[in-house]
Amino acid sequence: SVYLHNEYRGYTQLERLLEVVRGHFPQEVEFISGVENHLQDERNHYRMFRMYFESQGRMPFQVGARAGYVDQMVRRVFGRSLDGFDMGQTVAEPHRFFTLCRLIMVTESRGIRQLDTLLSKTPAGLLVSTDARLINIFRVIRRDEPSHSAPYRRWLASRGHADVTWAERVADATTHYGLMLFGLPALWLNPFVRRIAEFPA
Repeated sequence: SVYLHNEYRGYTQLERLLEVVRGHFPQEVEFISGVENHLQDERNHYRMFRMYFESQGRMPFQVGARAGYVDQMVRRVFGRSLDGFDMGQTVAEPHRFFTLCRLIMVTESRGIRQLDTLLSKTPAGLLVSTDARLINIFRVIRRDEPSHSAPYRRWLASRGHADVTWAERVADATTHYGLMLFGLPALWLNPFVRRIAEFPA
């Protein structure tokens, strides 16, 4: 349920980003192509999780922004909710757009580390290993993930802004450990968490 939420939030926000980037940087063909590929992968990952739930005959839990990595990162880095985030204004301001691109890089790197844990012999990995279909989904995502940060890293490097700042690293660490220690356990231990009525489009 948490992965489905994050993949959905990821691809819908990338749709917004792609539209704005095409308008502001129409000449950046390679960068636009990289964002398009990233978007397509995130959409496919969401569909895999949706099909997984459909095959189970049950709906995902209603986890919301409290379990959303991107939701939490945007709130910490930009000081606002993801739904209230002005993509157009951010892309139009170089400093803010550099920060957004680095946020995407950091989030994708964190995602790789999480997938490595789920596909390992750790307790979390052993729990997932009992479900062959989930393992296959995570393997596909792990295969796709390394390419996602590349277009943003190249674009930033060409402008001398690829180095992640200490504040962005702190935001990543506090988001990760906040979810691991508090956010997700609160969901797991809550017997009243409801399932969503329908899948987001």
